[in-house]
Order: sequence, then structure tokens, then C-alpha cells
Amino acid sequence: MTPEFSFRAEAIAPYKHILESLAAAGFEAYFVGGCVRDIAMEITPRDFDVCTNATPAQIAQVFPDASFVGTRFGVCLVPVNGGVVEVATFRKPNKSPGQTAPEEYTQNIYEDVHRRDFTINAMLMDASGLITDSVGGLADIQARVIRAVDEPAERIQQDPMRMMRAVRLAAKLDFKIDARLIKAINEHRPLLAMMPVERISAELSKILTCGHADRGVDLLMNMGLDGLMEHIIPELYNLQGVQQNPKYHPEGDVYTHTLKLLEQLEPGCSVTLALAALLHDIGKPATFGMRDGQPTFYGHDAVGADMADEILRRLGYSTEIVSTVVSHVKQHMTFRFVQDMRRGKLLRFIRQPNFDELKELHRIDVIAGSGNLENLMFIDSVLNSTPEAALRPEPLLRGQDLIDMGYKPGKLFRIVLEETETEQLEGRVINKEEAAAFARGVMEHIGEVVELYESLEGLYEKLKKEREDNIALRDVIHKINQDIRNTIALIPGALGEAAQKELDTKEAALSKPDPCIRCWICGCWLGERTDEPAADGPPAECLACTEIAALTEDQMIFCHMCGDVSGQHIMRITPADEIKEKVADLEKLGWKLIARRLLLCPACVVKLGDDLREASDAAVKGESIDGGYVGTHAEADRAREAISVAGHDGNG
Repeated sequence: MTPEFSFRAEAIAPYKHILESLAAAGFEAYFVGGCVRDIAMEITPRDFDVCTNATPAQIAQVFPDASFVGTRFGVCLVPVNGGVVEVATFRKPNKSPGQTAPEEYTQNIYEDVHRRDFTINAMLMDASGLITDSVGGLADIQARVIRAVDEPAERIQQDPMRMMRAVRLAAKLDFKIDARLIKAINEHRPLLAMMPVERISAELSKILTCGHADRGVDLLMNMGLDGLMEHIIPELYNLQGVQQNPKYHPEGDVYTHTLKLLEQLEPGCSVTLALAALLHDIGKPATFGMRDGQPTFYGHDAVGADMADEILRRLGYSTEIVSTVVSHVKQHMTFRFVQDMRRGKLLRFIRQPNFDELKELHRIDVIAGSGNLENLMFIDSVLNSTPEAALRPEPLLRGQDLIDMGYKPGKLFRIVLEETETEQLEGRVINKEEAAAFARGVMEHIGEVVELYESLEGLYEKLKKEREDNIALRDVIHKINQDIRNTIALIPGALGEAAQKELDTKEAALSKPDPCIRCWICGCWLGERTDEPAADGPPAECLACTEIAALTEDQMIFCHMCGDVSGQHIMRITPADEIKEKVADLEKLGWKLIARRLLLCPACVVKLGDDLREASDAAVKGESIDGGYVGTHAEADRAREAISVAGHDGNG
């Protein structure tokens, strides 16, 4: 026996009795699908599938202990060695593409083979290990290509999820996808939006945990003009081209960094780790800014957590998965501060549920960027030197103790108990009497602070809604702030520090420029604003651009698009008639024109008209263009890229 057949015989030995039992009862039966593909590639299969001309009722007679999970589809599960083998009746495809009704049974194995998705999955193997290949699967394995059985469009129409499955197989096996199949996928991409989100998320999870998630995601992103990801997580496209500080991310933009995280995921890793790796920096495009000439992303972890929550719920992931991934995304930057944390906070951080997974996310995040594992090594040293009893001591004080002390249960209990535990973890409280005394001291002051905070929150909301410099309201807020500061000064320990920090943040928010609106000219996120944007008016200008706008037509300055200073006077214009005609194309797609005057050189006036046409061709309804159109940060970035303004560096 050749080594090849020896491997086959060993692989099918525990399962070939199923084929033999069906044959003894007078039926045809074959191994089929991925198990045959894997054996042909000398990979030990994880699962085995069998096809037969026996009907479900006849299968049940041969295997009385079989269970039926899809009787109407002719599928049953036969228990083998602690697992199950799926046994299905030969079927032929639906006459109407895209139908979800069960396919008809057939006695013709040829019809069953030719309804299958890809050639490498449509080969048969008998009980002796002999492979029957009528579709060219073996040749495609040799050529390392994913090819549809017969007509690609028909296979996709029968089940649009095959588009994602092709990506998964190409990523997992490191195969390329056949050009005809790619063409069919591009033509049928919209069908994916019609699929149940549960099927989409299930296939996405398989791609992310197959061991080559980076290849899978890159294929989903870049196959065709937009890729399948447009119908799964379109927010990921915003990561492309978002540059990072090379000191921390020499690998390049946010998308490249994300792929490098995915590249490190092991086959069979947890779905929550994989999703967290995919989405950990999803908030960076929305928080992009510049400081000292380098990109910044302040608060991208919190923004990203909110985005991850919305994305995963949209895809139908379970509440447990969503909460775990959101927590990972929200905390993935916390490791920067671990060496400066108070011990109580540090121990509480490292003993949280799923911390090993969060730590792994940090590890691959760092390796995909700067490579500095100093904080990870510090965490490991703390874990190795801290006994379990010190990490999770028996609480000195519980909620019932506070009730017994005469306090009414409420949301303050959690705060007081947490701060009391911090004192315990840091060794300042060592018995129940000391814990009770500490809690009593906190409770004496915290009620007044909470009441003042509630008043302050309402006033801040009012000021935010008015969107104007209400001096009287600011004076009231200032007085309440001072009252809170006086009360905070009496609060002991970390609770007082936390309250002080929260108040400082709120006060800073009164004078801090809005980081969520770009200057319409230079793209600046952090410049101080000279005006607030109206609900339907133009974006705000930064101070530098206000000064530029004040220049006269006779002064030679940079064109806002090309930066030309060749001696031509800069024209202050509104969109010309021929440009307005092209702008109408965008407005039909839901883009909102801002009646704004631009500083443009004559050449750019012409170019703007052509580029607006290009942008409209690539537009998706609801998106908006930067530099004359209002939209979200991500939409502005994509529109700016679509316009492809030559030589414009964003600094006006």
C-alpha cells in the first residue's frame, strides 16, 4: 500500500463502517465534502460527511440510534466514537435559484455532486479510500484554487453564503479564488445583505478563527470595488489610509495594524478574542487628530467600544459575546497605565473575568506595533508574585453590613463597597471594624456630592442644548462646581480623587473645542473654533483658516486644493454653473451641499467638476463629502479619498 493510501485508510478507519453498513443494506454511500478534500491534501479531517441514496427513513432503519436534525432536508446524525457523522440523502438543486425550500431527493449521485459549491468539496471517496472526482477537484487542489462547480453564478444564487465560504476556504487553505468565481461574487454581492445576520456572523466567526484571519478579512475587504465587507462591517473600510505615529506603529496605517493582529490569531482561538482583535481600533478614524505633527486618537478605545457594541448587535451576536468584546475594546489601552496604578485598582483590573484573553489581545496588539512588552511583563510579575488569597480576599464588608449600619440600599452601596475593598487590597484596612469606620466616613459625604452632581448634570445638558455662551448659566455652574470641590475635599481616599478627576473633566469640557467637527478647509480636528456650525450650515473654521479667508484676491496664497503659488491670482468663487450640474448628481444620492465659497486656482475649478463626478460614481446613499459637504468623520475621509485631490496635504 502506498503512503498516500495508507494515510487514507488510517483516516477513514473509524468511520468506514457507516459506508459498509449502508452498502450491506443495498444502498450507495460515499464520504463527501471537506473530509475528502482534507484527506486528498493529507490533512486529518475534523468532521466526516456521508451522502447516500437511502432516504431518511431508510437511514433510520440502518442506524436506529441516529438523530434527525433536518429530516425535511434529508439529513441525520449517526453517533461515532463520541461524535457524530452527518449522513444526507442525495439531492438535486432547486429549480428556482435562491430558494430556501428543501432540495429534492435523487437517486443520481451525479446530480448530488453538481449541486455542491466548489470543486474541492465535490469529490467522493468510497470505503476503500478511492476518490471519484468528476468536477476537477484534485486538479484544483494541485493548482491551489477555489473554483465553483459548473456555473459560479448559479452556485451563488442557490446560496449566497457561498461567497463568504469561498473566502474562508481561500484563507484557510491559502488558495486563490478563480477569476470567474470572483466575477460572480462581485456581481452578486448585494445578495449577501438579504441573508439572515446569524448566518453571516457564523461565517465571519469561522473566517476569524480559521488560523488565517488576516487573509480572510483582506479578501472580504478588497475583492472587487468594495468587497463583501461592505455588507458585513463597512466601518472597517475607514481604517484604510488612517496613518499612525510611526514611533508606536512603524507598520503603517490602522488597517495594516489590524491585519497584523489578525495574523497572530491561532486556529480555533475564541470568537471573542478574534472579534476584539478585528474591532479594537475601530474608533480611530472617528477620533483622528494631529498634535506636534503626529496623528493622535484620544478616546478611541471608548468610541470604539460603542461602535463595536452597535456592530456586533447588528450582526446578531449573543449578548455574552457582545459584552465580552466591548469590554476588551474599551480596556485594550488600559495596559499603558498599569505600572502607575494604585495596587487596589491594579489587582481589581487583573482579576476581572476573561483577563487572560484581554492580556492576549494586548500582547498581539503590541507585537503588531511597537513590540514593547514592558507592561505585559509587569502584569505577569504581579500575577506570579500575588497569592490567590491576596488577589481575591474575603470582603471585610458586604451590602448587608451597610444595611445593619442604618444605610438605605441604593447605587451608592456599590461605590462604597468598592472603595472599601480598595483600602483592604492596599492594606490600609485590615479588619471589619476598620472597614466599617471607613465606609461610614465615606457615606457621610458622598450623599451631598451625588445630589450636587445631579444638579450639575442637568445644567450641563441645558448649556449643551442651547449651544451658546450663556454667561448666567455658566456662573451658576461655576458656583456648583465650587460647592462640589469643597465637599470633595472631605471625601477620603480614592473616591475623593475619582470625584475630583470627574469634576476636572467636566470643567475642561466647557472650554475645550469640539473635536468631532473638522475644519472645512484644512481638515483640522483640534483647532479652536471661531464659530459653531449651524444644524444646516457650513462646518466651523479654525483660526488659521479664518486668517487665510481674510486675504484679498490680489494676494498670492496657496490654492486650497493644489497649493499652487505660481503667480496666478486666487479666485474666491462659488460653484460655477457647470459644477452645480455635477453637484446635483451627489445631491440625488442624499449628499448635502454647503453653499460655501472656496479659494481655488483656475485649474482646480475645472478639476473639482471632474472629481465630483468621480465621487458621485463611487458614492453610497447617505454619505457626505468633506470640504463642502457635511457628514461623519469616516464619510469625510472616504469622500476625500474618492476626490483624490492632487498635491493637497490638508494644511491649506
